[in-house]
Amino acid sequence: MYRLRLTIPDCRDPWLLPQERRMRVFYEACASGLKCIVAIYNRPDNSTFRYRVYNVFRALENSSSFRLCYFYENELQNVIPRLGSAAALLLCRTAWTPAIQRAIDTARTKGIPVLFDVDDRVFDLDCLQLVASTLDASLEDEGQRTYWVNYVASICMTAKQADGFTTTNAFLGGRLQDKFGKPFVCIENSLNEEQLVVSAELRKLKAEADPDGDFVMGYFSGSPSHVNDLKTALPELVALLRRYENMKLMVVGYMDLPDGMDDLVAAKKIFTMPFVDFRTLQLLIARIDLNVVPMVENSFTDCKSELKFFESAVVDVPTCAAPVYAYRNSIQNGKTGFLCKQGEWYSTISDIYSGKHDLKAIDADARNYVLNRYCGANFLNSVEVAYRSILRQVGGEA
Repeated sequence: MYRLRLTIPDCRDPWLLPQERRMRVFYEACASGLKCIVAIYNRPDNSTFRYRVYNVFRALENSSSFRLCYFYENELQNVIPRLGSAAALLLCRTAWTPAIQRAIDTARTKGIPVLFDVDDRVFDLDCLQLVASTLDASLEDEGQRTYWVNYVASICMTAKQADGFTTTNAFLGGRLQDKFGKPFVCIENSLNEEQLVVSAELRKLKAEADPDGDFVMGYFSGSPSHVNDLKTALPELVALLRRYENMKLMVVGYMDLPDGMDDLVAAKKIFTMPFVDFRTLQLLIARIDLNVVPMVENSFTDCKSELKFFESAVVDVPTCAAPVYAYRNSIQNGKTGFLCKQGEWYSTISDIYSGKHDLKAIDADARNYVLNRYCGANFLNSVEVAYRSILRQVGGEA
């Protein structure tokens, strides 16, 4: 583990720009002849909104063809009268409300294509039981059942009215096409400039630092619903912690540890940290020795993104991940990271710990791959190509 210190900027949520400023971006883009995608999200957050809206907004600031302008549901009264100037209305994982319906209806009357963006299989009531079991949600509990049925149904109500979709990977796109029979394009999750700046500074600090002697694995959980993911590898991780005296597991985010961990917690072999902002997250990842991404393997998790891989790679930390669709299509096993099925975590991590892999070469290969794919000019080009393609397919001006 690395004892790194870095001052994180006070502005933890840089996307919280005044509505007037975001509206000015829209006016200026339209006046300049750029194709303006108007994105609507129910409310800003540090997860889906950041990846699917803000990061794309930042990437397209460098585009000579497109701009993405984002607004929230409670701002629609000011946006709806101006939709006629947009190239498309993009509803991002947006639950149905009467205000959202008014925006859809207005776009229809003005001949504006309606797109829907989603990063998870939360639009299909037919797979609700799979979603619930994967996320450790009990449909026997009336409160949880009501929440999940209402949430998925409201997402579906919005999605089914779209002319086409943008999504994170082809597997999820295929499920959208199966459900709604509409075209889709992929816009992968990505790294924003703020992450890249912090990560570059952290790499410099690591190059000048020595590890403290502990070998720390990190598990980063965005929500408590990932407990079943962790459980798939936990017996092997616990066996490793009990075998190697200086091996530890850091769990960051929303996570209640399963029973039976008390002695390891008391011995500080397992320790937890609260959910942090996205730049502080890069600092915590940079400190560890190995990023572990266990996941239940099914058609729900095949819809997930490889974001834990690329956020780790840019701070030179190797990743061991379950071979769900996104990870097996981004990680080259043994070259840019490691893929581990159940039963393989113990041996793979033992080999890493024992120095049987050239981690410096793996870190360099992973970093170069990620910087070439998930940010910068190549990512910008992929976004432009995706928007041109979907607008062409749904009858908008490409």
